[in-house]
Amino acid sequence: MDSIDEDLLRRLSEVGCNSLFSGIESATNEKLKFIKKGFTTDQVIDAFGVLKKYKYATTASFMVRLPEDNRQKIIDTINLAKRINPDFAMFSVTTARIPEPSMKTSIITI
Repeated sequence: MDSIDEDLLRRLSEVGCNSLFSGIESATNEKLKFIKKGFTTDQVIDAFGVLKKYKYATTASFMVRLPEDNRQKIIDTINLAKRINPDFAMFSVTTARIPEPSMKTSIITI
């Protein structure tokens, strides 16, 4: 989401790209930073505005029950999904597992 801009989407549209799958994951900037997404919720909102302007079909993926998630954070994520209004939204329930010795953290979704 951090590299999506109007010029890029216009050029992709000109060569036939008409859809985009986005792993948004969460509505909280703290959580996005924790999972190293590299963008903020404001960038998500801006990017989806441009995607709609160029009539892209959009899919947005979200993760619920990330570490330290609570009911309100999950509701905030659902509300972000409603706000950006993708054509299709996916919600994955996340569970943590014991990390391998070579991993800093380990998150799986089911």
